[in-house]
Amino acid sequence: MGSSGIPLEEIKEVMARWTEPHRHYHNMRHLLSMVTDLETMAGLYGFSRDERTECWLTAVYHDAVYEIGKPSGWNEEESAALARGNRSIGRDLALRVSDNILLTINHLNPKTMVQACVLDADLAGLGRNYWENGANIRAEYPDATEEQWFHGRVAFLNKMLDRPTLYYTSWGRKYEAPARASMEADIATCQAALGLL
Repeated sequence: MGSSGIPLEEIKEVMARWTEPHRHYHNMRHLLSMVTDLETMAGLYGFSRDERTECWLTAVYHDAVYEIGKPSGWNEEESAALARGNRSIGRDLALRVSDNILLTINHLNPKTMVQACVLDADLAGLGRNYWENGANIRAEYPDATEEQWFHGRVAFLNKMLDRPTLYYTSWGRKYEAPARASMEADIATCQAALGLL
């Protein structure tokens, strides 16, 4: 994967967003992990050069805008708008990248293999390094009280567990069982903590 002719200054501007100080999970580590996983899946599923470029751009832009405290979906919508504003990659590709990013609001119903891979790469952290990732996400909400955090976390995790599947590709399915086990353990931990507050 690569920049595919995108001006260097534009790449630097987008990449700089990933180093903002309030990011503890949604940072360069998450981006690089996602790019690496998409590289793996691109090879596994025989993606074309254009599909690889679409994956790379989606990863780079998908959390390019990340502001704490915004309504659900706001960051993804702003990130998608940022991608659509990239005139150097062509309108059709920009629209596909935008569509892919908007799917990461709910991580449901991918319509293409690229979209399935993007969603699985984005949620791979649920199936590996779960507790470290959770702690980093908690650090992004320093103003939330413990009670607010635990209630919000339980609501999010229950919503995820209600899904028939978390992953859409054969590559991602290896994370299904460990992700569900970790989320169930996390819910128990949060509920126990709430009982002590």
